[in-house]
Amino acid sequence: MRRLVSALVTVGVAGASVVLTASPASAYEVRISISGAGQVTETTPANLVGNTCTTSANNPTGVVGVTCLAGTPSGDYGWNWDVDYVATPKSGYRFVRWESDGTSRSGVICDRSTPAATGTTYTGSVCKFRTPYDLQLRAVFEDVTAPSMTSLSGPSGPVSGSATFTFAAAADPTLTGFECRVLGIHDWVSCSSGRAEAPAGNGTYTFEVRALDASGNRSATSTWTWAVDRVPPETTPVSGPSGAVASTSASFAFHSNEQATYTCTLDNVLLSPCGSPHQLTNLTQGTHVFRVAARDVAGNLDPTPAQWTWTVDTVAPDTQLTSAPDAISRAGSAAFGYASTGGGTGFVCTLDGVGVPCAIPYVVGDGAHAFTVAARDAAGNVDPSPATHSWTVDTTAPTVTSRTPTGRRVATGSNVTATFSEAMRESTVEARRDGLPLAITLSLGRTKVGGRVTYAETATGVFRAVLDPTRRLKPGKEYKVSVTRKSLDLAGNAVPATSWRFRTRG
Repeated sequence: MRRLVSALVTVGVAGASVVLTASPASAYEVRISISGAGQVTETTPANLVGNTCTTSANNPTGVVGVTCLAGTPSGDYGWNWDVDYVATPKSGYRFVRWESDGTSRSGVICDRSTPAATGTTYTGSVCKFRTPYDLQLRAVFEDVTAPSMTSLSGPSGPVSGSATFTFAAAADPTLTGFECRVLGIHDWVSCSSGRAEAPAGNGTYTFEVRALDASGNRSATSTWTWAVDRVPPETTPVSGPSGAVASTSASFAFHSNEQATYTCTLDNVLLSPCGSPHQLTNLTQGTHVFRVAARDVAGNLDPTPAQWTWTVDTVAPDTQLTSAPDAISRAGSAAFGYASTGGGTGFVCTLDGVGVPCAIPYVVGDGAHAFTVAARDAAGNVDPSPATHSWTVDTTAPTVTSRTPTGRRVATGSNVTATFSEAMRESTVEARRDGLPLAITLSLGRTKVGGRVTYAETATGVFRAVLDPTRRLKPGKEYKVSVTRKSLDLAGNAVPATSWRFRTRG
């Protein structure tokens, strides 16, 4: 902008004064702009620029950070004044050139510089010119410091899918962004922190990143190598329960064909933590399913987990005898019938305290015997209160061990007594027909003598049958006593037929 200045001059002549008006003088303004980070100062005496024509120390390359007006408002450049400007870059920048700012105002030609400008730009930091009219010029500074990467991180181990990378550069206002590439996958592309890469194939890959500033400067490349693994591991079962188990605890062992962690479920409920061996306790009664799947360091999960199915059964079955020998038997073999409730599938047997196979007849000798049978279920639970049966085998016929009366001169009021070697079935000794005893008979000639037979066991273990005749015996007669085979012991053995005679006195 051109300005006109007038001045009043007072001249004294012979006591009179004359006022003269000077002709208008020329004054000019220079507009200065700064691109990048730097400062423009003036070294000529007018020094109309001052110290405030400066940009931020980090003003990016190519960005006009300030526009200064030298010559306004307090000190205008006169016509054709000598003016010297100095361009000083900020730290990390360099001065590039003086140039026109592209507006219609005439651009400065540094024609007084050494060497003098020969075109519309000038690369010397000192621009010397004159002010024939309003002018403009721009000092261009360029960032010559490359940005610096400060961090890069990515997956610490193999991944099964996308890998994410985070990175940062040192603080720099001229930073424009980052460039990334994966060797063998894609070339350099613009990117930002949090970049995800997902190469399709298994293998090892290298991620590279560098910072870029406004001047096109690039940092050194930072790299990160990682592996892609999309092949799931295989889980192999080693040991664990199966079928019915009589325990509320269970232990499992398993392994994988590669380094892995494990995911376990019990009846579809996730368990944590999980490793081999894995112990379960306080299991409820019933069927359970335990599954384990290996997960490799890349995160691949085995799609076909190892699996165990088993049944917890700690409840013992109950045993009942359905058939057994009589308490006293003359059979030399014994067979038993038995059954169970509560899921019994087998039996445990003992005979006289010795384990024996079940479900077969047993050969036994005379004497007392004891048999036990306990049901056992599929889990191995055995009835804690077995069914038992005790019996006696007796295959020996009883005998008459003593008899009275015998001999001669027997009193006519005597009873007939037979003592047996063992206990007898009372009914077979006391049985009668037509009032006559069948087991013990008393005869006089061909005539049977009526009477009553009673059987008793004494406290001292004497087994005695007594025939009490219905009338007194006749004197001086010979009587015959017969013990028939109808007399049976408790096992059913018949006494051998026995007889004796006696004579009454008279």
